Amino acid sequence: MDENLLEKIKRLPWGDIKKHIAAKTPFEAISPMGSMLIRINKYEPLVALMPHTGHRVREEIISKMSIEEEDRLKDEDVHLHSIVKDFPVQIFGLDSRYEYDVDRSRSDAIYLKPFQCWGKKVWVNPPSKDEIELSLQKYDEFQELMEYLTEEFMKMHSKLVFLDLHGIAPKAGTKITGPFQMDIDTAFVTQEKANKSLDAFTASLKNIAPTLSVRGGTKVAGSLAKHLSDNPKALVISLGIGRPEQPQNIPSTLSQGLLKSAISSLEIL
Repeated sequence: MDENLLEKIKRLPWGDIKKHIAAKTPFEAISPMGSMLIRINKYEPLVALMPHTGHRVREEIISKMSIEEEDRLKDEDVHLHSIVKDFPVQIFGLDSRYEYDVDRSRSDAIYLKPFQCWGKKVWVNPPSKDEIELSLQKYDEFQELMEYLTEEFMKMHSKLVFLDLHGIAPKAGTKITGPFQMDIDTAFVTQEKANKSLDAFTASLKNIAPTLSVRGGTKVAGSLAKHLSDNPKALVISLGIGRPEQPQNIPSTLSQGLLKSAISSLEIL
């Protein structure tokens, strides 16, 4: 995400975040430790979640990294955040997944070994125990905020739809060969009622994305989707989308279509 834009957004303490939500006041804020950007335009049961939009790495550990910034960017969704700009509730991860990955289990959140991150060597010198602990505190903050937001929205609504969106590097011979092509991962959609809601989402989205594939083999759903799906009143739609290598204007029809499709799934959930 644009650092110049983020610098203009206030960090709010937990107490202020809770006050805004209790009063159902629209707000935009960065969490106390900086792990999350929360943007609530309306208190509607449609939440866009993008865990990997962050690029930030703490100064004291970036010098220990062997992975170059350009290579980090290939696995970060810094150019995709505006694709959910029409959603009433938007949640973004602000730190690089190469510092800690909020979409992994806590024990695997920090890529200490190449097998944890597609064979890539991340560190010249591994972070110290204290440095790891601070990264895990930021991980915990993100998870606790997700838990709190979910609980509060469940009190307001009888059902809730999450769009869990992840960028995928386009690759020839796969379901995603170019920017903005999409593939839905249905790993955590098992209930009959949820399947009908997913069908409604898919049918609506295919009006603007005819190349959309379902169960196409892209595995994007992570620990967040798995945890959120444990709630019987929630539907989690994990969507992989072709990640542009450079900033591109995202078609308004795409962002509007994602919201319209999410509404279609909510109506029959």
